[in-house]
Amino acid sequence: MLGWGSNGALWGYFIGSGACGSYGYPGNCGNWSVYTPLDFTTQHGSFRIPNIIGFREYVSQKFYTPDWYAEDDPEYTIASVYFDDPAEFTYNSTTMEYADSSFCLSPAALFHPGVFRARAEGGYQSPTQFADSMRTPTVMQCTHPSLKTRMCEYGWFRDAPEEGLAFTAGLESAPYAMFFDGSVASVRMADAQEQDSLVYESSPTRDGLWTRETPLGKYGWDPQSQRFEGQASGFHILTRDGILGRDLLTRETNGGGK
Repeated sequence: MLGWGSNGALWGYFIGSGACGSYGYPGNCGNWSVYTPLDFTTQHGSFRIPNIIGFREYVSQKFYTPDWYAEDDPEYTIASVYFDDPAEFTYNSTTMEYADSSFCLSPAALFHPGVFRARAEGGYQSPTQFADSMRTPTVMQCTHPSLKTRMCEYGWFRDAPEEGLAFTAGLESAPYAMFFDGSVASVRMADAQEQDSLVYESSPTRDGLWTRETPLGKYGWDPQSQRFEGQASGFHILTRDGILGRDLLTRETNGGGK
């Protein structure tokens, strides 16, 4: 649910009843992908909308507030128009503008750890293969809270070669991430890739810090084939072992947390 509008309507991604709303409005099957942590086909999911009802109450009472948007994000211009709007959610049907949060949760940590299993333990399992795949683990299950990211800037917002790139697009991208221990740090993708390579090359089963066996393949999180300098990364998004895994071996190279 996105929130109550000024006209008293509740906005959300409705799927209706029965077979995805085939019995009438509201709802359609296309919205189902938003109910999953990550839909590998659409590359969208609940991980992209942390400011929905059910999670945002820990931070804000509205969808559009400065808490959920980075000023460097091009989407900030759209969202900021509604910061002072008293409604929980506002949609302009004329301009049809909508802005996802500048930050995304880790879908790997939202899935059951068995989805992103290491190759040594049988490898990746499709979320459709077992019943508990979308049962989100508790925070207490995190094994490496200072090395596993919980939330990360979604875009390459600073010093990017062009606008609209994902945070994994280049080695010099340095998104800010919040870890499960509550600390925040800027993580250079060059550091993340180097540490992943160390684990991958030393593993007899070729298990890196993130899994290469998902439908996204060996390039990891690569929306619209956005890659620079041979970058390939599943940092934050495809963490091996999910919440039980880690995204970095150490944070010494990127200045630690704050």
